[in-house]
Amino acid sequence: MRAMALIAIVACAACGSSQSPVNPTPPSPPAAGGPPNGPANVPMTLSGRVFEVIPGGRVPAPGIGVTAFVVTPSACSPPCSQTFTSHGTTSGPDGRYQFPKLPAGSAIVVTSSDAHQQVCGAATVLSAATELDVEITSRSNPQPSPTMAPLRITGRIFETTPSGRVGVDGASIYIDWLAPDSPFMTIYADREGRFTACGIPANTQLGFWTSKAGYDDPYAWHQFSADTGAVDIELKRK
Repeated sequence: MRAMALIAIVACAACGSSQSPVNPTPPSPPAAGGPPNGPANVPMTLSGRVFEVIPGGRVPAPGIGVTAFVVTPSACSPPCSQTFTSHGTTSGPDGRYQFPKLPAGSAIVVTSSDAHQQVCGAATVLSAATELDVEITSRSNPQPSPTMAPLRITGRIFETTPSGRVGVDGASIYIDWLAPDSPFMTIYADREGRFTACGIPANTQLGFWTSKAGYDDPYAWHQFSADTGAVDIELKRK
């Protein structure tokens, strides 16, 4: 739950309920036992562009907050500790962002904007020069991306009434990547309580924390290994 609280603070990435993933297959987190690309004291670079998906295409998105959450495993035999750091910047006039000096490890990139939500999750294993583009879309008029990442999770947030299951409109679902323990994205249920998450690394354990005013906040975790998955979460009124 500690990582979940951090998600709420940093305005994490989101997927609209009608959106399709765009990012290429994110790699699985590095196994414990040392960073995947050399000593942890060798700086890694991460850069890319933030694009806004609009009807009929996409355009560079300047002035968007970008946060990289980096998890670096220690060089030891399991069980090992992990170092968790966050790094922030803002996209430039051409939508480009850059982190010139990051520690080795795996990175999750999320964007922050009151008017936009991230189309898909973005994760990578850092190298000496890593490129990773990120797409956002309008919260009021979300647009889908043209390609589909391998792991796509759908589900419904519902409450049980005398007439059966009823979707909960606008519930927030905070997704926590448990291996490593890092915030990943925030998604929002539509009017029928349905949601879609995408761009998630395969073979990962994910924690789901659902929040809606007037309801209890349930927490559950699931592990996915296939290309698609489904999670339905029941809310109960306080």
